[in-house]
Parts: sequence; C-alpha cells; structure tokens
Amino acid sequence: MTDPTKTARNLVPYAQSLGKPVIASWMGGNEVAPGEAILNKANIRHSLSRHSRARFQLHAHFSENLRSLYETPMPVSEGQAGLDRECAESIIKTARAAGRTILTNMNPNSF
Repeated sequence: MTDPTKTARNLVPYAQSLGKPVIASWMGGNEVAPGEAILNKANIRHSLSRHSRARFQLHAHFSENLRSLYETPMPVSEGQAGLDRECAESIIKTARAAGRTILTNMNPNSF
C-alpha cells in the first residue's frame, strides 16, 4: 500500500507544469484525508464521481483517436514485403475498364 500523503506531495510539482490536467483518485475515507487536502491546495482534482471518471476516460479516448487520425503513414519503399505493384495495377485497370470510379465493394474472384 502506498502512502497517500507522500504520493500527494509528490504530485504537487506536476499540477501546473505538464500543461495537462492532473487527476488523482484517492480512496480510503479518513485515512487519505491529509493527502486529499494537499491535492485540494494544489488544485488537483481527485475522488471523481463514477460519472466524472467515465467522462474523463471518454475524453482521453477521443483525444487519442483524434491524434491517430493525424498520423502520417510511412512511405512505402520498393521491394517492401507485401507490396505487389502488378496486382495493384491490375485492380485499377479492371476498375477503369468497368467504368468504375471507386475501388470498394469489389469481388476478389473477379481478377
């Protein structure tokens, strides 16, 4: 078991320096009250309700999903495993010959 008061003291320097909210969850009633007082003084949110924790988790997942949308894929190099230019060209030629403008909903057995 950790010392909740010591842990709270160790969190204080990070309350404003990270540029992100610091949230703690202290459980233990009166045993953790001194640690909660330290967190209050440093404006660190703690002992969130179940609803608040769920909302925070939802925001964290949303943020991670948003960040992943902006990831730039690595360029594909010649000879990379799994790269089959001839197959890709065949798929595109077949779609063009059929007058298609998109490559979705294709039957893989049509090649």
